[in-house]
Amino acid sequence: MSLDLTIPCPKPFRALEMAVYCERALQDLLDLPTRPRLKIWTKQGEWDVPLSLEEDLTEKLPLLGVGLEGVPENIQMVYYKIDGAADWIPPEERGMRAGLTASDEELAWGGATRLALGAGVALGLSRLQGTPVIDHKLSLSHQESQGSEQFLQALQVKGPFTEFQNAAEALFRRTPLQALNGQRLRILEIERDVDAMMMDLLGPLRMRQTVEWGAFQRFFNLADEWLDLSRHDADMGEKLESILVLVREFLVDEAKKSKNPEDILRAAKELDLRLANLRAKP
Repeated sequence: MSLDLTIPCPKPFRALEMAVYCERALQDLLDLPTRPRLKIWTKQGEWDVPLSLEEDLTEKLPLLGVGLEGVPENIQMVYYKIDGAADWIPPEERGMRAGLTASDEELAWGGATRLALGAGVALGLSRLQGTPVIDHKLSLSHQESQGSEQFLQALQVKGPFTEFQNAAEALFRRTPLQALNGQRLRILEIERDVDAMMMDLLGPLRMRQTVEWGAFQRFFNLADEWLDLSRHDADMGEKLESILVLVREFLVDEAKKSKNPEDILRAAKELDLRLANLRAKP
């Protein structure tokens, strides 16, 4: 699961209007004593170029960075148009839209600070445009589409908070993603345990073409827990799949060298079952 928000934008607007509305929305959402200062920029090669507040938002500015003064994390905003030429697209889904995403190298959803920033920008744009916030992956609430005040009521935290990060953590605890965060930490623990046991798992296979069933049973138990935790998040299952494929290929290679490969092939079939379950996830 990751942050994936869309706000329909039927009315043209300038960067200045976006900044004013989003700053006020962040203050309201996070119960901050003062409005945070929004930064908006474009990419030119490797450089971040600040966007003039007098600039009109158009399709010529398809990708923007959005952040706050004094806060290192930022989010991405894609400004794009749904073409109305296709008859199958409902009228309410046509026209300009703003899409907000947040991620980093460790967490696909970006962490609490990016989550709060994305929620505040979405609320500000929703107020500016008079349109709903569409939460495609239900990252912030259990409803896909909410008007601005409904969205505010679902997420608003009570402080007051003097630090943006503290307010962001409080908001995060109100979202469905908070449960996934604990799951992700447990998956990291499982991943470390699996990495640590690889020598016990694969060493006897390489040296003697024998399966140490005690080690493999521990591996299967960890893999089953990992699979269960990652069932609703494709990103969480990718590393598990790569490990299962690696171990299976190792088993098949060693089975070719063994005079009695039955145990090795049985272990490979156990891997096949888990790979099938992983790939069958909704």
